[in-house]
Amino acid sequence: MQRDIFKKVIYLNKPDYDYIFKWEYQQNQVIKGYPKKTRGTCVQGVMKNETCYHVVLNEYDLAFIKDMAKATKTYSRDGKSIYLNKVLEYFFPCEKIYIDRRACFYPVTTIYDCDKYNITEGNTSDVYKGSTYEFDMWMMDTWVECPKNKKERETIEAEEKRKSIEKVNTVLLKDSVVAALKEAGIETAFIPSNNSMYGDRAYLRVADRKNWNALVMTAINHYINEIAKDYDFEVAVPTDKRKIKSTSKLNEYTPIFFLDSIKITNN
Repeated sequence: MQRDIFKKVIYLNKPDYDYIFKWEYQQNQVIKGYPKKTRGTCVQGVMKNETCYHVVLNEYDLAFIKDMAKATKTYSRDGKSIYLNKVLEYFFPCEKIYIDRRACFYPVTTIYDCDKYNITEGNTSDVYKGSTYEFDMWMMDTWVECPKNKKERETIEAEEKRKSIEKVNTVLLKDSVVAALKEAGIETAFIPSNNSMYGDRAYLRVADRKNWNALVMTAINHYINEIAKDYDFEVAVPTDKRKIKSTSKLNEYTPIFFLDSIKITNN
C-alpha cells in the first residue's frame, strides 16, 4: 500500500460538521460526506481540511482484501463485493477517517472472482479491471474553522442589528400593538424569537381562523372606504350569518360589501 500526503483542500459548512460529530462520529469509524472543493458562505461557520492522504492499493493489497473478506464475511455488505469504507476499517482500525461518499458507490473489489476494480473519474456508472485502486481520504482531527469572510461578517452584523431592534420593539411596542388590534376586534398571539419558523424572528399572528377572517374583512373594508370617501359614500363590513360565518374560508366569492349597506356621506 502506498500512502502519500499532499495539500488538497475540502470544505464543510459547520452545521454539517456539527451534525457529523453529534450523530456519526461516535458510531462510525469512516465518515462519508459530500465535501466542497471551494469555500462557500455560511454565517454559522465553514470548516476546512487541507491534509489529504492519497492511497494506492496494489495487486497484493487487493488480493489480501479478498482473502480477508472470504475468511470473515465481515467486510462485505452483500457477500460479494467489498466497498471502500470496509477496506478503511480494516487497514486503519484506530483512525477516524473522512471520505467522499461518492467513492463508496461502487466496490473496490469482489470476493470470488479474479477481477480487480477501479473507478474512472467522470465514468462512475461502471467499473473496469485494473491493477490498482486509488482514492483520497482526510483525517477527522485535521479539520479547522475558517475565519469569517466579509459577507459573513456583514450578515452577522446585520442580524445583530435586527435582533436589537426586535428586542426594543418587543419591550416597548408589542403590547400597544396587541391592545390596538384587540380594540379593533382582532385577537392575536405573540410568537417569541426562539421559534423554528421564519428565521427565529419574533412575530404576531392572529389567534385563530375567526380572528383571521375578522382581520381580512376589516382590512378590506378600510381599503374600500379609503377609495369611497373621494366619492362621498362608505360601506360597512359585510355581515350575513346565514352565509358568511366567522369561521368561513374566505375566497374570491366572499362579498366585500352588500349593496344595501352603502351609505351616502355629506362631505
